[in-house]
Amino acid sequence: MDRDKPSANETYKRAIKQVRLNSHYLSPKMKKTFISVMEKVAKPYPHSISEETKLINKFKTDISTLKGDPVFFDK
Repeated sequence: MDRDKPSANETYKRAIKQVRLNSHYLSPKMKKTFISVMEKVAKPYPHSISEETKLINKFKTDISTLKGDPVFFDK
C-alpha cells in the first residue's frame, strides 16, 4: 500500500471487502469494537472530522446487514 498510495476510498473498499469475506466471524461485539477503534483513531484529527464521520457512518451501514455465525458470539 505504501507503494500504491491508495485513496481513503480505495483503502475502505479493500477493508470492507475483507470484512465481508470473513463476516462469518463477525459478532455484534466485534462490530462495536471495529466502530470504537475507528472513532478513537478519528478523534484526534478534528480538521477532517466530516470526512471521517461520513466514512464511519458508511462502515456502520455496511456492516449492519452482516450476520456472523452465532458460534462466535459471546455466551
